[in-house]
Order: sequence, then C-alpha cells, then structure tokens
Amino acid sequence: MKAWTRAVMLVGASTLVLGGLAPSAVAGDNDAETVVMQDRCDPATFNAEFGAGFCMAHAGETVVLDKLTGTILKDPAAVLADRQVRGWRFHHDEVTLHAGEPLVVRNTGGEVHSFTPVAAFGLGCIDAVNQLFAAVTVPPACVGTPANGFNDSALMPGQTSPPMTPAPGHVYRFQCMVHPWMRTVVTVTP
Repeated sequence: MKAWTRAVMLVGASTLVLGGLAPSAVAGDNDAETVVMQDRCDPATFNAEFGAGFCMAHAGETVVLDKLTGTILKDPAAVLADRQVRGWRFHHDEVTLHAGEPLVVRNTGGEVHSFTPVAAFGLGCIDAVNQLFAAVTVPPACVGTPANGFNDSALMPGQTSPPMTPAPGHVYRFQCMVHPWMRTVVTVTP
C-alpha cells in the first residue's frame, strides 16, 4: 500500500488543466456547474500508513483506512459500478452542460484527487489501489512523463479548478486516477 504515496509525489502542488477543455475567460465560479471531489479519509490511519500530510483533517465523519480497503475488497465490482465507496466520490457523477456553460471542479476532501479525462473508465495509476480490484493493468493516462496529463488534472485538498468550457456536442468521461471508482460523465448539449 505504500505505493499509494506515489500519488502525492506525482501531483505535488499542480493545478487542474483539463485536457481538451478551454479555460473560460468570462465565467466566474458562481456561474459554473461544479463537480465536487469528496472523501472522508481519517488523518490518523492514512497518515500513519502513507506519511504525514497525506490526508488533511476535515470536518465530519471520517473513515479509517482498513474500513475503506475492506469495503473495496468485499465487492470490488460493486464499488466500480456505484462510482463511490464510503464517501469517496465525485458529486455529481453525471453532469449536463449547455453550450458555453463553464465547469469547475472543487476538492473538498482530505486527499489529492485527479479529474482526468479518459476514453473509457478503467483502473487508476496507483498499483496498490489497482491490486484491490485484482488488476494491475496501467491505463494510458498513467503512462509517460508526466503521466499523460494525470499530474495536470490533480487537485490538492481545498483547491478549485479554473472554470473550463467543454466543447458542445460531446460526452466526456473523467475519473480520479488515484481512486478509480470516482467517475463522472459530462455531456455538453449544442
């Protein structure tokens, strides 16, 4: 599981730049549709396993690391199908935008998450997490330096992306490459 720390080293303090999506020059955060990255990491257990600062303290109920991994191991297919486990999720997991309407992403959790565009949903970039799903195939978004945009799509706890304006007439798939069950589909109507 120590390999999970690689996610923090990979992303550092990078900001979100969604591949293929243009920054909105006029829209403010209040005018944009928002996808919220959520988790309930317990700082004591996560930081003991992965190092100080891996999980930032936040208000509300937390989940210890063993409970999270135990739930995943109990039924990995259901976790992927549900797009959430014990509070780790994107809210909303389906978004419809009108042409020109901006999108922002906000990390309200205690861990680093990515909002990486993918052609199809799959596993993430962290081998130890992929092994919870009995797979070690590395997705294309995880290959290369710097990991084909994985770094550019990461948000640290408390960060919000600049507004982005996806092209109309497209369906976009995004997932967290650290926590691959965190997924959303963004549809942009003409």
